[in-house]
Amino acid sequence: VQFGRDRLSWGLGKTGNLMMSDNLPYHNMLRFTAFSECFKYTFLTSVFPHEENYFPDERYSLTGSPNNEMFGTEYYIAHRIEGRFFNDRLTATLTEGLMYSSAKDHIQFETLNPVSFYHNNYTAANNNSILDFEADWTFAKGANVYVQFVMDEFQFIFENQKWPAGTGLLGGMNYAVPLYGGIFTACVEGAYTDPYTYLRYKEWYKNSESEPYGIDFIVANRVYSISLYNRAVYEEYCLGYKYGPDCITANFNCGWKKQKLELGFNYFFMGHGTHDLWTKWAIKESFDKEYIKNNFTTPTTSHESSNNRFSDSYERDSVWYTNTISLAASYRILPELKVFAQTDVVFVKNAFNLSTNGLETDIQFVLGVKWNCF
Repeated sequence: VQFGRDRLSWGLGKTGNLMMSDNLPYHNMLRFTAFSECFKYTFLTSVFPHEENYFPDERYSLTGSPNNEMFGTEYYIAHRIEGRFFNDRLTATLTEGLMYSSAKDHIQFETLNPVSFYHNNYTAANNNSILDFEADWTFAKGANVYVQFVMDEFQFIFENQKWPAGTGLLGGMNYAVPLYGGIFTACVEGAYTDPYTYLRYKEWYKNSESEPYGIDFIVANRVYSISLYNRAVYEEYCLGYKYGPDCITANFNCGWKKQKLELGFNYFFMGHGTHDLWTKWAIKESFDKEYIKNNFTTPTTSHESSNNRFSDSYERDSVWYTNTISLAASYRILPELKVFAQTDVVFVKNAFNLSTNGLETDIQFVLGVKWNCF
């Protein structure tokens, strides 16, 4: 049993994980874990500030007075089941999560049931559930493949397209082999998220006025900033994949390590559509094929639904491309002392999803020393 503040990440993803990434600096959480040699069960509760604290009358405000009373209840509940099979060659994991929200400080006690199936609650006004499946398989010596699939909202092709799908897929392969007296490792990974994965800002087709927030998987940490506002600030993060919805990523890294010396190379690519963490989730009686093509297919090139943060989001007209090439090296001089260096070359095209921004480049260099006291 663990109660307190800690970081969380579930999965083998190098660029992030679809159900839970370590995007947040910390979680205020309660976690219970039970396990045997081939089975593990985890029940997690993590508490966050309610959106109404930082989406009041003016929707773009992310600050609040430290003396103001905090109100509303919002927490994330998840139960995670992991099993290991075939002499530990295969691991399969099923995770169901639930975001519960109440502006009136109500607590729905059935959501705290560690063996409840959240998708059967039928209380969409207060909560939103999400399902995740993961597997990794070591099929040969030094070789491992892994996959993740997350389902925030799913719709079969023969169903009426009343709401957008919200799914994500991530997969990769790890490889390790002895080489020249050291160990060579390599990993290739790719990920995809739908334009509305993790989002639930509501934009109802029946109402002329849209609601300021919805029950989504975008959460906030409340911190105090002296230099910026000299007041409380709500910093928002996606609970799931690091880069949020509407993105396609690919990553390749390799490295070689021998005793005191480590060398590494990494290449990262991302094509990010116009949807971000504050895009509103549209719902209509039905969507035509052209609307589905422009708004439900990653990466999007137009932002037709509203946005809770940026009033000029409608100007976005292109995919935001990022390419990063990195070289790294480190050497351990003493058991406690290590020096390291890294160079990154970044290429960005259509920054902020605006075609007028064109191609930009940047070179970054880091040189450091690390001392281990223990």
